[in-house]
Amino acid sequence: MLKDMHLKPKAISPYAKIIKEELILRDHLAADRTILANERTLLAYARTALTMFIVGVSLIKFFNSDFSRLLGLSFIFFCISVLIVGFIRYIEIRRIIHDVKNRESQVTLKAASLDNLANSNVNLGELVTS
Repeated sequence: MLKDMHLKPKAISPYAKIIKEELILRDHLAADRTILANERTLLAYARTALTMFIVGVSLIKFFNSDFSRLLGLSFIFFCISVLIVGFIRYIEIRRIIHDVKNRESQVTLKAASLDNLANSNVNLGELVTS
């Protein structure tokens, strides 16, 4: 029991509850807003990376010291890393959102199939015996 206390709990996705339940219109609209926010965040990462790139090139081009050249190259390196981190985060969040929406569409299709079966005039007892 003492060994279990040292283990960290697994990270639970904030979308885990949504995946298990049926989504309503409010949830679909929230997912759409989240998709748009995710795209805005990617653009913010790209804007930050572009600014860092411009600062790095400016330092290299306009100042002739070794320190400014080193600082400019470090800005360019961090520009690339910011762009990669932003793109990876965008892909991860997009995958989570699409998983939530795809599971909901599967639940909706199953519910529609059950409703159609319940509304049909077929007697299930007759299907089983034949």
